[in-house]
Amino acid sequence: MRHFYVRVTTCAPLAIRADHAPGGAKTAHMLPGTAFMGSLAESHRLLRPTLDDEFATLFLKEQSIFSYLYPAQFNMRSFQRANLPAK
Repeated sequence: MRHFYVRVTTCAPLAIRADHAPGGAKTAHMLPGTAFMGSLAESHRLLRPTLDDEFATLFLKEQSIFSYLYPAQFNMRSFQRANLPAK
């Protein structure tokens, strides 16, 4: 199994709803993996519209896992040393 580490930088603040309560809204403290997967799938459709087999392999055949993205601030070098496998 291959792992990819992703660093996402937003251009504006994100507000992701954590519930569907009629009396208010609770904000999520992370980006759900399904929301991340959906944004990647949409980008794939826009940038590579003719590659249906590739799209199916990445997003439809349940061969990929998209975990939650949590907010963080870090120095990129220290993050890489602590989290990425040695070459």
